[in-house]
Amino acid sequence: MPISGLTPAESLQEITLQWPQNSFEFEFAALAFEQPSKNQYAYTLENFESNWNMIGTQRNGRYTNLPGGTYTLRLLGSNSDGVWNEEGVSIKVTVIPPFWVTLWFRSSLLVFLVAVVAVGYRWRVKSIEGRNRELERLVQRRTGDLEKRTREIEALYQADERILRNVTLIQVFQTLVDVSVSMLKADRSVVFIWSEEKNKIVPRVSHGFRPETLYALNFDQGEGLVGQTMKTGETLIVMDVKLSALRGDIQTVIRNEGIQSFAHFPIVVDGNVIAIFNVAYTRPNAFNDDTIRLFTSLVNRAALSIANMQLFEQTKDLAVMEERNRLARDLHDSAKQKAFAALAQLGTANGILKTKPNDVKVHLTEAETLVFEVIQELTFLIQEIYPIALQEKGLPTTLREYIFEWENRNDTEVKLVIRNERPLPLEIEQAVYRIIQEALANVARHSKAKRADVSLVYNSDSLQIMVADDGYGFDMNQRAKGMGFRSMRERISSVRGTIQIQSAPGQGTRLIAQLPIKTQGKETSI
Repeated sequence: MPISGLTPAESLQEITLQWPQNSFEFEFAALAFEQPSKNQYAYTLENFESNWNMIGTQRNGRYTNLPGGTYTLRLLGSNSDGVWNEEGVSIKVTVIPPFWVTLWFRSSLLVFLVAVVAVGYRWRVKSIEGRNRELERLVQRRTGDLEKRTREIEALYQADERILRNVTLIQVFQTLVDVSVSMLKADRSVVFIWSEEKNKIVPRVSHGFRPETLYALNFDQGEGLVGQTMKTGETLIVMDVKLSALRGDIQTVIRNEGIQSFAHFPIVVDGNVIAIFNVAYTRPNAFNDDTIRLFTSLVNRAALSIANMQLFEQTKDLAVMEERNRLARDLHDSAKQKAFAALAQLGTANGILKTKPNDVKVHLTEAETLVFEVIQELTFLIQEIYPIALQEKGLPTTLREYIFEWENRNDTEVKLVIRNERPLPLEIEQAVYRIIQEALANVARHSKAKRADVSLVYNSDSLQIMVADDGYGFDMNQRAKGMGFRSMRERISSVRGTIQIQSAPGQGTRLIAQLPIKTQGKETSI
């Protein structure tokens, strides 16, 4: 903004500039005319600079982009002799700054920034609090899920324990419906089976259903959803029951029981559907992936238990057949041959009775001996089939008698050791007797042993059985799984005992069994 040419400097006392016009130029001259070309000039802008600008004979100056504020422009001049006018000229210069550098704007901006920071901090705090609440809800939800899974796993574990203790098919089915209602919180449960007598699918066991409503729950082969599940073997889930799609009497049952969702789980054993496990709820949409997986696991465990039960029955049948075959072989190989020999001796005696009466006695004596041996054989075998003497004499005495008879029939010496003997329940003594019988039978048939050791050690809480021989022995990987050993393992398992068999070719065989027993006063119980 030029000053000179507009207003004389001696009459100009103040100028005001406003951004963006915050620059000005000026030109001035000293009032000395002798030699004006030698006049000297200086100027300064107080509050902006502290030094004088000595510009010599130059008579103009310029300030640009002055910040807002109040300044004083001072102008000095000298004559040709270098004498300065000490008073000079002073002009007040006021520069109005842009609004954003004013105090009120900066104060307002500061207040605004403080407010923004406060609001941001409060928002951040609320965000953190909200996040914490969300995390707390997530933790609570996951804790609830974990507790739910824990309860489900515990329910499955308890169900496994109960199912494994079952010994009949009906007990397994009853455990299924009981566990589903009492532990897994279903409202109703029933197991359907095929009835050959009624030629229908009928309920066999249930929990939660009214007895009077079960009479209507019967279906022809392939009829309804139950029949469909029985036929296809595929799980069927109904999330929301539509009564109109059901048979009339079934509609009545569903309405009376208040069922709004249910599922049919087939129980499949060896590829055959043997039953349908039904789980019902009095609310719709009661099933999700977790509950379906849970009930499926329960059904699979029941199916496995039933399969094991059937396999055990088959094994018992095989054991019975093996025992019968062994007895038949023994009767054929020993008692029958001796009977035929006695019959031959009697025939010879009858043939020579008239011609050589004196020679008859020898044949009659031999026949008598053979018949006596047959009686002993039969007595021995009968004792094996059912050792009645156990009830009368107890295990130690009966075992001593059996081993005495066994030694007379075999070329093996047996040493029997019994320590701390005392009476045990009959079923335990029978199991022990059978185990030793089968072990000695294996010695007689396979080991070719010269000596066998049998020991019974009665401890305070267990009975230890040991049967060892010095025979041929065998490869454990090839013969330890035979019928004889399987039968012994089953007998030991039936009384909750353990068995260990040790053998190697040329090193004999050792059988060690341990049975738990508990003494209470004079009684001993398992």
